[in-house]
Amino acid sequence: MHFTPKEKKILALTGLILFTALYVNLFLRPQLKQIKNIRTEIAQYNDSYNKNLEYKYKVEGMESKLKILNEKLKKIRTLFPPVLNYEDILLSVRNIAWETGITIENYNFSDIAKIHEESSGKDENGEGGGEAIQEQNEVMNEDLKKMLENLSGSHALNKDEKKNEDNKVQNGKGYSVSLKMNIKGTNKQMKEFLSQVTRLENKVFCRELQITNSGNEVLNIDMTLDFCGIMEQNSKDYVIASAGAWKPLQSTGKDDMFRPFANYKGPFNEEKAGQQDQKPPITVEELERVDFTVRVMPYGNNMAPPTVTMVGKSIVPGALNGLSVPMVYGDSREEEKAELFIEEKAGKFYCKFRTDHEAFPDHEFTKTAEFKPKGQDILVLIDSTERKSKQDKSSINIHITNKSSKKLKMKVINEDKSNPRVKLDTNPNEKVEIIYAP
Repeated sequence: MHFTPKEKKILALTGLILFTALYVNLFLRPQLKQIKNIRTEIAQYNDSYNKNLEYKYKVEGMESKLKILNEKLKKIRTLFPPVLNYEDILLSVRNIAWETGITIENYNFSDIAKIHEESSGKDENGEGGGEAIQEQNEVMNEDLKKMLENLSGSHALNKDEKKNEDNKVQNGKGYSVSLKMNIKGTNKQMKEFLSQVTRLENKVFCRELQITNSGNEVLNIDMTLDFCGIMEQNSKDYVIASAGAWKPLQSTGKDDMFRPFANYKGPFNEEKAGQQDQKPPITVEELERVDFTVRVMPYGNNMAPPTVTMVGKSIVPGALNGLSVPMVYGDSREEEKAELFIEEKAGKFYCKFRTDHEAFPDHEFTKTAEFKPKGQDILVLIDSTERKSKQDKSSINIHITNKSSKKLKMKVINEDKSNPRVKLDTNPNEKVEIIYAP
């Protein structure tokens, strides 16, 4: 069978068209459809990944917020304990008496009392009868109430407990326990005693102060110390002592807890073997002159403390706006950015500081608060922590601005020398000195 050249061309063209049609319908179109489905699936996976990534950042942010809130609640419970036991108060006062050398002649406790908002009309220094304590506002935020209830395990009052509740201090209300004392000591001892009382972690007010001279440079003082707290029912196990609940030892003839046994040196004079020659990274004198502190810690899960804490130690009390506290927190697995701004106006010093999470004195970081430097220089103490592992990447990058006539000294202690946590961003033209403790 012979085909002409024209027929051969027609057959070849027909075969090519047939092959192309079969290829497109049986192979190419299914492949293109699969490719389209795969692209659609990839787009869905990308969208899901981006959403999950957003949720991840939100969860991490919520975890940091919860950790910061938990730390603030701990601070509130330290300042205003939910429970104030007489024995805990006695131990605190007794330890201060031993350190300062004063003698407590007698003491008397009052019952738990509500804190009223009436004012005595006296000045803030308590002259002529001291100052009255203003009533603390009740906790109104529902989320904060739930957090406090979970923290203390407290529940709503039942019908029986609601009887006579007007005579009780309710949850979230301020209360005080008063300790009336008669003490004796020299003028120096009395000043040191009152100074250490004001440095207690929990809030204490001194009132009804009466001083008489007993001769031989010995003063006789009658005073009342008000230990303040915020009521949390069902917090019976809470103690203000850092060492836990006090367990009395068996008496061996000593009938006054304020007078130690003969030849007793006390726990404050004990030194561990091999530590006598170790020089502390910062002296007591330097600690008393610190104006700002920064704490940098490893990142932790499950309500661990935040990685960064900044505190203003020299803020003028009148500069605080409402319930504003000169303390901010930051929390990050890696680098947390922070800023400290200081300026001087008309001989007065002002500051503001912030982290990636919080700012003082206002969230917008536009206002400043007055502070009084404790020394010739402005001292910032940065307490770092050695890294635990290679995965421990938490750190802080502090930007410093000093627009004052005083030099800003920044002392870094306990730093990880091989992989420092603290990074300082300063302007070389400003008066900033960085000191690393050995």
